[in-house]
Amino acid sequence: MKRNKLKILLILGISSTLALSLASCNLLKQGSSGTSDITTNVPTFTTSSSVSIPSSSNSTTSYPTDKTSITFNILEFNDVHGYIEQDSNNKRGLSNAAKIVNDIRNEDNLDNTILIANGDMFQGTALSRVSEGRVMIDAMNKMGFDACGIGNHEFDWYLSSITKYFDGNKDNGEADFPLLNANIYENASNELVGYDSDSICPSTIVEKEGVKIGIVSMIGNVYSSICYNMVKDYRFDTDFQTIAYNEGVKLKEKGADIIICNIHDGDSSGVENYLPNNQIANLKYNGQYLYDAMINGHTHTRQDGAITRSNGTQMPIIQSNGYRSNYMYTFGRIDLTYNLNTKKVTTTKTSFKYIEDEKGYDQDVENVLDSYYDASKDILTEVYCQTNYIDRYNDNLYKWAGNIMNKATGCDVAISNLGGMRASVNAGSFDFNKMYALNPFDNHLIICEVAGKTIKSFMSKNSSYEFCITTSGTYNDLDDNTTYSLVITDYVYFGAFSNYKPSYYTDSNLILRDLMIEDLRLRKGETFNIDTDFEARITQKLER
Repeated sequence: MKRNKLKILLILGISSTLALSLASCNLLKQGSSGTSDITTNVPTFTTSSSVSIPSSSNSTTSYPTDKTSITFNILEFNDVHGYIEQDSNNKRGLSNAAKIVNDIRNEDNLDNTILIANGDMFQGTALSRVSEGRVMIDAMNKMGFDACGIGNHEFDWYLSSITKYFDGNKDNGEADFPLLNANIYENASNELVGYDSDSICPSTIVEKEGVKIGIVSMIGNVYSSICYNMVKDYRFDTDFQTIAYNEGVKLKEKGADIIICNIHDGDSSGVENYLPNNQIANLKYNGQYLYDAMINGHTHTRQDGAITRSNGTQMPIIQSNGYRSNYMYTFGRIDLTYNLNTKKVTTTKTSFKYIEDEKGYDQDVENVLDSYYDASKDILTEVYCQTNYIDRYNDNLYKWAGNIMNKATGCDVAISNLGGMRASVNAGSFDFNKMYALNPFDNHLIICEVAGKTIKSFMSKNSSYEFCITTSGTYNDLDDNTTYSLVITDYVYFGAFSNYKPSYYTDSNLILRDLMIEDLRLRKGETFNIDTDFEARITQKLER
């Protein structure tokens, strides 16, 4: 439906902390095998009656007697990042993708489509952020997803902001599909995240046309790509081969005929080059290969391929590039033909579905998006001021951000990373759309006391970081023996700065994007020119 389509993120109030609570999340201290404490719970999920499925997908669980094989359509969405709204031409949105999914379901009269979310589904746009991802959950319910994995960006608002949709409490929103996690542990409980939930599990079985399809999901070795203070209460078991084997055996013992492995990670050079793909492809149980298909994500590269095994059979692998140019672009499809007599997959095929080519859309999904947009319209359409074009690599952009960081906290020195600014800003109205595209992260500002020589050492070795001092000059102008107050984003503090950071620090609970928004509001009625007006107008907000 036509409306002012905004792709943006929202934080309400600059000095307010996120309305998110970090669940008692702490991970497993793993034994030598790396898998001894993996839960044995493998529930079987059936589609909720509230899910809108095309009427042609209503066949019974017994397969047709005149068929010797069934082709199952495995559809995967990875790295959507909340980009679910249509563009101004009513295209390239989640509802358009849903229309394609419906068409695939309608290719025959069988219930043979399996819909899987690989991970990184929620964080990335204002419409999703305003609702803490609930708009995605409701839309995915309408689409009839069968399972969802966990990606690194599911931690961006604290993992508990996503897991709450799988806690059985419909008052705060509830998914009609399971959240799969086979390798994220809580440090405190030494248990898998979701060990006490019926809807969060290492693997699941979905029954289609009398055939049981098992799905296992893991997060890859992406721990370092998550802000430390969001992930510090968890640990990832990266013994993917052992985990996949153990979960695969459990699924087989539960009667799984086909097993799919979903992992949020990959190799941008090709699916065949990702080591876990090769390790998992060659796992066997009772002389037969355990896994029939693999889904990757995280690298935002459109890839498909297969690993040929010793008996000549292939394990197909696919990953779409998720969203592109701020809109959803493709999703992946694997067709598995399964022989009902031999109980084996006989042929495979991979392909991509191009969402931008679809002019039609699913009205039920679009209605969900419209309702969330309308509820937040006043916030989403606020214009702070006008602006000239701002290149994301313009030094003055980082000087402006650094000036804001220093002014808001009263610190002497500010350090931020170039990757924190993600897109250039076109001339015109400076609104949530442009602000979120510019800075989509919820990183807190950390305050500490550091010697001048420490800052100089860090900056001399890290060219991808920007420096700003309250007085004019560069980091070389700092005195080695003077202690300076430093404000730095938590992503940098717990990441690249970790070898330099002092033992004591203060989390200001301030978010840079919020401060930038307030500074822009102080320019209302004016045109912001980054080349001449990069001094902060924001008033000091934090007394140290």
